[in-house]
Amino acid sequence: MAGAGSTPYKNSGPGGLLLHKDVINQVGENMGSNGSLVARLIELARVCVIEIGDGGFCLRCVDAAMAACPPDQRKELHELLWVEGLGCFYAGEWERGAKHFEAEMEVNGNDVEVPVWRWLCDAHNPDIGVKEARKRLLPLRSIDSNGSNACSDPRGPPFNAIWSLYKGDGSIQAVLEAANAAGSANAMMWGSFYVGLYLEALGQHERAREQFENAAVADSHNNIAQLAKTHLRRVREIAAQREWSDLAAALATRRRSHRDQGH
Repeated sequence: MAGAGSTPYKNSGPGGLLLHKDVINQVGENMGSNGSLVARLIELARVCVIEIGDGGFCLRCVDAAMAACPPDQRKELHELLWVEGLGCFYAGEWERGAKHFEAEMEVNGNDVEVPVWRWLCDAHNPDIGVKEARKRLLPLRSIDSNGSNACSDPRGPPFNAIWSLYKGDGSIQAVLEAANAAGSANAMMWGSFYVGLYLEALGQHERAREQFENAAVADSHNNIAQLAKTHLRRVREIAAQREWSDLAAALATRRRSHRDQGH
């Protein structure tokens, strides 16, 4: 994920998207004596959620960074702290996550990943769910010649197909075909990962896991590629815990049966 728009930050990503390294560099330059501390906290927050998958630890780092930031710069910093939204997702802080992505749209309005993650927070929120999440999908900043909300993510395919999928007028097949047609490792990773997250939100865990497996083996090395690997590890851990619970219950039943039979 990345930020773009009317900020004082220097955007070095494709199409003017703001990269994580841009935020780190500019925070260090723009926040005076606290800049180095804030930058280190933001980087630790990234490591916590992207590489470790610990949303709660990530949010502690985010809160500390905000507290260390000069008051007159906090709103601007908050809009750019993309790691906060991901930390909320993995900590189950659905409402806070949704609010973060709403704020991030102010500086990142053409990045499809921002409304998609807000959709995911809504979909997993038991008070909202998938059907309402689709209705609440945040519009992108771009409007096409017909006055319709258009996808102009500067990274190109498969983001147009991902956008349509989450809007409800696309398909999983279209996303995967767009990723395959684009041919790059990044496109293959993005397509599989965001299809997997979509299926997971629908409760289709086996199909989702297949897509997470595909995303994890793509030869992509950006932050979301690392997150895809971390997410797959989390999925495997949850599956192992469920299997252990089933096996433990079976063992307990067998022991009771043996006792009842006098063994």
